[in-house]
Amino acid sequence: MPAVRDTSENELARLWWTVAHTLSDSQQVIAMRLLGFTGLWSVPSSEPQQMLSEKGPAFTEAVISGVISALRGHAPERVMLAAIDPISDTARANRARLASRGMRFFGA
Repeated sequence: MPAVRDTSENELARLWWTVAHTLSDSQQVIAMRLLGFTGLWSVPSSEPQQMLSEKGPAFTEAVISGVISALRGHAPERVMLAAIDPISDTARANRARLASRGMRFFGA
């Protein structure tokens, strides 16, 4: 008798959707930060420090969530989803924050 899995196709689809959004959000954040460092995008002066200081807590939360999910015996899809959610949330928040600042216009 095959093992019973505690996951569904919906969770697998949610995992891939979350991964895709995280990749997209991360690329947008990188682009806005690079434009900000060149002076073309409006970023706060504390952005270099913030982009370094936010990584530790997000990745720590991701590891803890993933380990707890694995120790509870969840399926790999659910473990991965638990691990990627904190990183996805951080990337989404950064994208929204930086996008709201917008481009810098000179001479306008």
